[in-house]
Amino acid sequence: MNPKKIAKNPSLAYTSNPDYRKPPKIANPYLQCLGAPHIDSFNYMLQDGLQAAIADLLPSEFELPGGERVKITIDEAGFAKPSVPMEAVGVKNQIVLPTECRQRAATYKGDFKIRLTIKIDEKSITVDRSLGSLPIMVKSKMCHLADLSPEELVQHNEHADEWGGYFIVKLHTKHAEGTSRGGPTFLPRVPFVLGKDVPAQTV
Repeated sequence: MNPKKIAKNPSLAYTSNPDYRKPPKIANPYLQCLGAPHIDSFNYMLQDGLQAAIADLLPSEFELPGGERVKITIDEAGFAKPSVPMEAVGVKNQIVLPTECRQRAATYKGDFKIRLTIKIDEKSITVDRSLGSLPIMVKSKMCHLADLSPEELVQHNEHADEWGGYFIVKLHTKHAEGTSRGGPTFLPRVPFVLGKDVPAQTV
């Protein structure tokens, strides 16, 4: 087909195709590769990364005025999928989707919770606590769009080839940028202290 002919004579003939407007059965693999490195990194943090961080934490130990010895240990940590708080009134669907956050200029976030073991002398109790909310990466394991087919993504008001790998923070999309292979990860600069030059420092 001659591209010049297409440019001079645009047509709507393709709209009569039976498959027009139907999302593909499989997402474009080349587009999915754009977000895959960031999603894999975030998913690693959700599981192995958090567990490794907890393993490096030392228990907090102290003594109460009455002489009792207290030891506090963090046993588990994890994220919850974005959802409406349980105490909200009149909510039919607790799930929060990325599209809703874009429309409301909100942050696509989930609760970050930890499980503590508090030992007072020989008695131990387990307590669950929320440390607040943190942004959830789109299409990560904690995202409601994870593992959805193109057709299901369209049903959730997303692009059929949505590749994820970014955060939604108060409407704005925050992309995680990686350094190029072999590129610098820091830049030298020469600060001026009291009006005098000092040797360059890497920061």
